[in-house]
Amino acid sequence: MGESNARLQGGMARYRSTGEVVGAAVRMLRAVGERVDDPDELDAFARLADELRQAERVAVAGLRAAGFTDGRIAAGFAVSRQAVQRRFPR
Repeated sequence: MGESNARLQGGMARYRSTGEVVGAAVRMLRAVGERVDDPDELDAFARLADELRQAERVAVAGLRAAGFTDGRIAAGFAVSRQAVQRRFPR
């Protein structure tokens, strides 16, 4: 695994898979939903959605830079190549 996936904890590197990080993020998102107790706090979901879209853009740009085709990226999203090209223009 690359160093970008390493997390130092107590002087030891601990690696997390993308799936583990996604699982933690999902649990945190659910916790946000359970804690909203004022309609004025609903803007938190808009902020989270913006961050998710930005993370997708970063991931797609990184995959393209690594040589993955839009067709392969589309398969990961379960959409067409054209959908990837529209959603993430170069």
